[in-house]
Amino acid sequence: GTIIKWNGCVWSRQASGTAEYLSDVWGLNATNVWAVGNKGTMLKWDGTSWTPQMSGTGTMLLGIYGNSATSIWAVGWAGTIVRWDGTRWSPQASSTTRDLNAVWASDDNNAWAVGTGGEVRKWNGTFWSSQAIPSTTSSLQAIIGLSVIDFYVSGDGGEVWRWNGTGYVKETIGTLNSIADLHVRDANNIWLV
Repeated sequence: GTIIKWNGCVWSRQASGTAEYLSDVWGLNATNVWAVGNKGTMLKWDGTSWTPQMSGTGTMLLGIYGNSATSIWAVGWAGTIVRWDGTRWSPQASSTTRDLNAVWASDDNNAWAVGTGGEVRKWNGTFWSSQAIPSTTSSLQAIIGLSVIDFYVSGDGGEVWRWNGTGYVKETIGTLNSIADLHVRDANNIWLV
């Protein structure tokens, strides 16, 4: 349940109220930050303290991302997807049993979740469906982007794929090391780790 926050001067440990492992954190602003983890653990920061939330699942949650205060997604083991609508978390039908490691959304009608075995699921505003990357069975670890027609997916074996609006294009990055996470600031500033 470790949470550490930077306040502009120092790092300080936050009281999370849980001993469960936390795997990801996402924030819309200074008073709307979410953390997810083991056994469906879901915590919300309101600017003052962390409070537990009912996630709608007891499954390990691995990733969280949102595009507004009323559209936040969390993903995890065995195809688990839950969505925050501004009031509550609700389980979603992912149509997969593969672990989902990360999620990213460009808007309310376009979200993607990636996971083991090259799994890519796409939300179209109504339901989740497969949007397979050709020729990969790698475990996909991260996804982030600039828009609905420009985002990146990374994974094991140095695999990085770019969605260009019509298909996935494999990027040559010069390593076979697994890419656990990525950050896109703009079209000329993209970092992989």
